[in-house]
Amino acid sequence: MENSKKQISVLYNSACPICDAGIRGEKERTPDDNVRWHDIHTEPDALDNTNLDKEFVRQRLHVVDGDGNPHIGIDAFIAIWNVSPSQRWKAKLFSAPVIHGLAATAYNAFAWLLYKVNRLLRRW
Repeated sequence: MENSKKQISVLYNSACPICDAGIRGEKERTPDDNVRWHDIHTEPDALDNTNLDKEFVRQRLHVVDGDGNPHIGIDAFIAIWNVSPSQRWKAKLFSAPVIHGLAATAYNAFAWLLYKVNRLLRRW
């Protein structure tokens, strides 16, 4: 079955204002029947039936696909874009090997910085 046919679960942290704004944008572009959105800041129990570490989910966007496979960081965005008809072009673009490597490096550096700033500002 195609990824676009299976519902995914997105785990994100709305306590980070930049992360929250990004997810709000994704929600506007992604059909509700394709995604279950879980804000671990307001729904900490969303992690109860997962093996995911709360601090790591605060640091990086996480998606669990319909087969139970985790996708983290840029791969999480690719999973979201794959279930959004208007965003599939982004999934293809960012899956290309060189672009994927550069995007993953940039995402990880930015996510690390955001996490440190949010911890310093005591957002959680």
